[in-house]
Amino acid sequence: MEGSEFRPAGGVYASSGKLNPLRLFGEARSDDEGRIREFVFQFTKTALHMKKIKPSESIWLVSVLLVIVGAVVSAYLAFLKFTGAVAACSNIGDCDAVNNSKYAEIGGIPVALLGLLGYLAILAILILETQFPGWKEGLHLGVFGFTLTGSLYSAYLTYIEIAVLHAICPYCVVSAFVMLLLLVISVIRLRVLSFVT
Repeated sequence: MEGSEFRPAGGVYASSGKLNPLRLFGEARSDDEGRIREFVFQFTKTALHMKKIKPSESIWLVSVLLVIVGAVVSAYLAFLKFTGAVAACSNIGDCDAVNNSKYAEIGGIPVALLGLLGYLAILAILILETQFPGWKEGLHLGVFGFTLTGSLYSAYLTYIEIAVLHAICPYCVVSAFVMLLLLVISVIRLRVLSFVT
């Protein structure tokens, strides 16, 4: 009829003639509802899974980044030791006095080189963790052992710098701090991500 408003069948319009979204949603096809429910279910499942693994992945990545920083610093100090080049300390501390002292070697091997090898060993263990999840506890303990040893020896060298040499090497301090952070993270990983789970 001319002038009348066309209203689709199905009761999706209210008595006022306006579209009723509640009725429209309620009359959606069952297959569409099934797709929506399935999407919500899969999205929730994925979100919960990401929430579960995200902390371990973040801690692992932080560990790797710290190891790279420590390895670069140790490699630079080893380079200075082998070449006799002057350290770029920018008048902060006395890198050469520390790096050329008798405490900078163990059995003729530069401590910086041993530090570099230690960082590379830690990096190798961290990489192995991603390849052999079944070895998680043992590999975590390996990282803890390396970082504990490195932190204790770094503390000893820092004492030598302050009490004996009366000189501070900024690069050595950075390396010691990085190793300490790695130790703290390794303890967290042992407690939260390994033995507690």
